[in-house]
Amino acid sequence: MKAVDIVLNKNIKNNIQTIDFEQAKQIVDLRDVSNNMNNKLLLPKYSIFTLTIILQILMAASLSGWILSRPFFAVIEWLSVLLTSIFFFKINFKSISENYLSRFYSNCSIILNVCSLVFSIGLWILLLTFSGNISMEYLSQILVQMFLSIMSIFFLEFSIYKYIQYRVLQEISTFRADIKTPIFGKLIDKSMIYGIGLIIIAMQYYRINKFWIIGNSSWITKVLIPVGQLFLWLIILLLLIALPIRIFYPNFVKNYILQLYSEEFRNEYGFTEKEWYSG
Repeated sequence: MKAVDIVLNKNIKNNIQTIDFEQAKQIVDLRDVSNNMNNKLLLPKYSIFTLTIILQILMAASLSGWILSRPFFAVIEWLSVLLTSIFFFKINFKSISENYLSRFYSNCSIILNVCSLVFSIGLWILLLTFSGNISMEYLSQILVQMFLSIMSIFFLEFSIYKYIQYRVLQEISTFRADIKTPIFGKLIDKSMIYGIGLIIIAMQYYRINKFWIIGNSSWITKVLIPVGQLFLWLIILLLLIALPIRIFYPNFVKNYILQLYSEEFRNEYGFTEKEWYSG
């Protein structure tokens, strides 16, 4: 479970490993196991994978002569398509021999696709920046775009990682009272709750006041509109990234415990080796 090794640090894993099987049964019950084995999320898993691959192919094709012809840049984008496919199938092949973790691997592959798509879009924007004829006149603008692209990729991937860690600590806090969840994750959760409402209100406000806003040329309007648009796009982007992670969160702690006491759970709930491992 290399995905667990990335998300769970040594301290968290040591805390989990102190849990004995009797305590583990209170955390992972038969419903969790049955859900893992029977609800494999095949439709959302392959739908999101297909969408990710299609978008990555379109980005790669745009640099392969469809919009621009930049062979070296195109190879980089095609590599992202190849790597996404390899890791997707590598993760899901594990469920062939670990049927009791099928849903977990499906969720991990969905999160992988979200991260891969975010990275590919950022990379594509970065490569497009260098695809034109670079002149000294636009050098400063190109450098700013490059900096913003790199920082955006880093920020979004870092936010995904920190939000997943927040969900991990949230899991642990249900049986360890001394574990505190970070405020960063709570802010993202609140943003998801109120974000949709803010988008609807903003759209309705713009629809009602559209003619006044367009006809008003004061500096306040000129400042407020771009700031408002940026704010809305950030909320939309946050929702598009955080919602799939929230919906398809792999329950790393529960599944780590399930793997830790794999044979004990199999015997406890009366599954045969064939049902448990190969389905």
